[in-house]
Amino acid sequence: MTGEDFDDPSVDARRPLYDDIFKILELAGVNTDGMQLAWDFTTASRESNTGWMVHMRDEALAATAGAGYTITKVDTDWNPEDIAFRIDGTMTVPLYLDQPGAGGHLLFGEDGMPESKETYEVEWELIIPQSALTEPAKLLQYGHGLLGSRTQIESEHFRTFMNQYNYAMFAVNLVGMAEDDETWIGQKVGLGEVDELSAMFDRMHQGFVNYLVAMRVMSQGMTADATYGQYLDGDQKFYYGISQGGISGGVYMALTTEIERGMLEVMGQPYTVLLDRSVDFDPFFAFLRFALPDARDQLLFLGATQMLWDRAEPGGYSRYITKDMLPGTPEHQVFMRAAVGDHQVSTYGAHIMARSIGAVHLDTGLPGIYGLTKATSPVTGQGAAYAEYDFGLPPVPICNLPLNLCEDPHGKLRKLDEAREQLNHFFTTGEFVSVCTGGADGKTCAFPEMSGCVGGEDPLKTCE
Repeated sequence: MTGEDFDDPSVDARRPLYDDIFKILELAGVNTDGMQLAWDFTTASRESNTGWMVHMRDEALAATAGAGYTITKVDTDWNPEDIAFRIDGTMTVPLYLDQPGAGGHLLFGEDGMPESKETYEVEWELIIPQSALTEPAKLLQYGHGLLGSRTQIESEHFRTFMNQYNYAMFAVNLVGMAEDDETWIGQKVGLGEVDELSAMFDRMHQGFVNYLVAMRVMSQGMTADATYGQYLDGDQKFYYGISQGGISGGVYMALTTEIERGMLEVMGQPYTVLLDRSVDFDPFFAFLRFALPDARDQLLFLGATQMLWDRAEPGGYSRYITKDMLPGTPEHQVFMRAAVGDHQVSTYGAHIMARSIGAVHLDTGLPGIYGLTKATSPVTGQGAAYAEYDFGLPPVPICNLPLNLCEDPHGKLRKLDEAREQLNHFFTTGEFVSVCTGGADGKTCAFPEMSGCVGGEDPLKTCE
């Protein structure tokens, strides 16, 4: 009630705030006489979430206009049935951190924007398939999985995909959430030092700069290389992110000035939805429960980190991929694919990301999704589409816990022949198509034989 006296001094301290709230409500035509509860909250602006990264992108790309690089190793006898060259190298990138290792913090100039005072060398890996010896290969930048590394492109299923469809894959580490950061992150979570975790998000800014420069180096530098440039087609360039790479791809595809089509696979947002619904984070939550045994404190911890994460995760960027785009970017197309019941990245998070981007739901014979319009294959003229694959798992738990029954489908989708064909079709044509042949209709993306279930699994028990 307004105008009444209270013994608690904190009430008087908040009177100006609520006077402002009541005025705003009255201007909106809300009758406050019988109102029970009113509050306000602060939202982040587009500039607040994206301004640092856009500034760093533009400055770093201008500084690396020459697309310089150094080749440090070439292997011509590595899986030669599919691969012609495995190449390691380095590139010089503006460093926006006070030191390049784990725990580094962003430096800022007088204008309040991140500032680079020196450069550092960033390692990259490029794999050129045998098929490129006949026709220059398309460039495919890879975004690695959780706390992973660029060497994931060496996997067998990627090697055969490259050679079958003629892609040269390359990758750099997403510093901040790469293998070199895992121990440092675990220590900070274990100690409950949420303020110290700001360094992880700062380093992720540097990681995205490295991603952007890597595409510039490959598309403008390596394609002109006297020895290997003849095997690369710099006019065809795409992004393929899986798991963490699919999540962070929501940032990268909003920022990139060179890539027009990207595949974001087994992805989702925001991290506060994904974390405690992922089996990957069980070890980190064990540390967190030791430091903060009260579940309410754990939620406050996650909420506090999300405010930092918004500048370096798709929650702050995905809505700008296909509409209201960030300055200097071309029109983008993104294809999102999820495995229903994913143990590591919640299908619920995938739905949130698809709605945020404004995707249509590509009909793969599976049930509809709230907030997404179903579209029949082939889908053309759309900026974004979302598709699901079913591996026969039980329903996803309705509680805030991960599904951990049967076999995790997280890594199975990318290995399917249907998914590989679909990926290549999207990159080369811009069409979103479903090529599955399962189910009674012969068109459903269902693979129940891959579930790993033995019978009797009850997801409700997960929530007890």
